[in-house]
Amino acid sequence: MKLKSRPKRQLHGLTALLFGLLSTAMVMTPSLAAVQDITIFECGQATTPDKSIFSPGIDVGVAYEIPINCYLIRHDKGLMIWDTGLADGLINKPDGVAIANGKLKIFVKKTLASQLEEIGVSPNEVKHMALSHMHPDITGNTSFFPSATWYVQTPEFEAAFGSNPEKFRFNPKTYSGLKNNKTVKLDGRHDVFGDGSVVIVPAPGHTPGSQVLYVEMPSGPVILAGDLWPFETNRTHNVMAPDNFDSEMTQKSTEKINELAKKTGAKIWIMHDRDQSRSLPHAPQSIR
Repeated sequence: MKLKSRPKRQLHGLTALLFGLLSTAMVMTPSLAAVQDITIFECGQATTPDKSIFSPGIDVGVAYEIPINCYLIRHDKGLMIWDTGLADGLINKPDGVAIANGKLKIFVKKTLASQLEEIGVSPNEVKHMALSHMHPDITGNTSFFPSATWYVQTPEFEAAFGSNPEKFRFNPKTYSGLKNNKTVKLDGRHDVFGDGSVVIVPAPGHTPGSQVLYVEMPSGPVILAGDLWPFETNRTHNVMAPDNFDSEMTQKSTEKINELAKKTGAKIWIMHDRDQSRSLPHAPQSIR
């Protein structure tokens, strides 16, 4: 399938974006984005007999299927992948793999490679890649994109390639190939295409350099929130997951991203929220 070209839209731009560890708000003005659409891929799933392991005191003892999604952003200037999911090789383990002392079981039922092929995209066409953070359910297929420039917050890079990545629950085997990618280390926000339509925003706490992605779609802005909140119930009840690197830092980041959503009218997409994920079209469909 060939990528359809669409007329370019005039960008009204980013008039203000104030974000940092000490800032209290970020302001973006609506724009006629150069983003064409976003395609959501199913990049694995996990199951747990107790949802409350990620949301203490909420849904105790409730079994839950946890989606793991990846996102392809089509921009007039090129393709960007956000997160790469569990390693495709897990499809060879149809019974799944138990982790976290049996509290979770992870599966891959559709490979990312097959879904890219289905929509007619070669991994080598993807020229930009960013990850919400470096946990194995995010980094599993980074090796598919050797032609992509990788955007990473400096604290995340240093944790991932430092002396003890396991301290942060990183698995270097899942991302070792990234050392061969062109890498842009960030110390704050980054406007990927230079027009305000796709902006990487630091949101540390879940990991030392975790980040979210603000995207101006034709239908309106969205924030791809990664693991800032595990589920919508965490956001609704302001409950932090117990597996964060720094809970206080995570709390500050959630407040800032909530403020960004309020200022811009952006919808927040929480990757692991089952009901929200089911409500959104997945590949081969796209969202405009």
